[in-house]
Amino acid sequence: ERGLGGMYGKVLHGFEDKNLVVSLISSQGGEPILSFLKSDSKFVFEDLVEGSYFIQIYQNYKNQSDQLFPYYGGDWNPFDKSLYFSQVYGPFEVRSNWDVRDISITLGDKNE
Repeated sequence: ERGLGGMYGKVLHGFEDKNLVVSLISSQGGEPILSFLKSDSKFVFEDLVEGSYFIQIYQNYKNQSDQLFPYYGGDWNPFDKSLYFSQVYGPFEVRSNWDVRDISITLGDKNE
């Protein structure tokens, strides 16, 4: 029987006032798995099917909301700018019955 794996990490950033979302994207396609970055700047994804995954971090649409929104790319009419987003990190390989731990991602600098 195939088991599941997990991914655990931390995002170092200087965005005190931004509600950040961690998006986990499988290389096999499908909908991204979304999670808020916790107050201690850590993220957790459990019960993942084995395979390759990519991570992207972005500012939650409606920053003060406790609801997860997909990335907002802005609007032309009326003009509304897009929200902050990171580059894509990975691939990270998840294996059956194994956890990928201590992923560390640094965003921008402390003066942003």
